[in-house]
This record gives sequence, C-alpha cells and structure tokens, in this order.
Amino acid sequence: MSQDIAANISIVCFRLKSSNLKYLFVTNTTKESQNVLYSRLTKLGFDIEKEKIFTSLLAAVDFIKREQVRPHLMLEDAALEDFQDVLTTTSNDSKGNDRSALLSTC
Repeated sequence: MSQDIAANISIVCFRLKSSNLKYLFVTNTTKESQNVLYSRLTKLGFDIEKEKIFTSLLAAVDFIKREQVRPHLMLEDAALEDFQDVLTTTSNDSKGNDRSALLSTC
C-alpha cells in the first residue's frame, strides 16, 4: 500500500473518531469473520474498533437469531467464527424442522 493511501486512511479514521457522527464500516464480505477482517484492516492502517465493522455474515447471524432458524452452514473456515453461538443443523437432524435454512457463500 502506498504511503499516501495509508496517510489518508489514518486521517479518515481520526476524523470519524473525533466527530459526533455515528458510523459503521459496512462490508458484504462472506469469506471472513469480523475478527479476521478487523485484523486485516488494522494491519492496513485502519484505526477502528472491531465493533464498528458490520458484515453480511453478522446480518445473517442477526436474521438467524431473530427468526429462530437452525442453519446448515457451508462457509469458509475463516467465516465460521461469527456463528459460534448459533444453533446449527446437520443433514440428519433437519428432517421435519420447518425452521431450518441453508447458508452458503459463493
């Protein structure tokens, strides 16, 4: 990464933190957990809190909990961490459960 980009990232992060604005870093990544993404972004120079990162995986977790479905997960290993506290199914125990869902990344 060029020093100009790194400097701009630092300035943007500083301005956001210094402002009274509410903000999130929103991404549609489906291949890595919030922790993995946080680690990658901080290595690139983003001075952010992990809780300020909202991913499509976290949106899926919110949906699963709200709708009380039991997903069968087909995800990258780096993404599974976000689903640690979600009750999941296996192919054998989802029969007869109309609240099951398949979650996969492309």
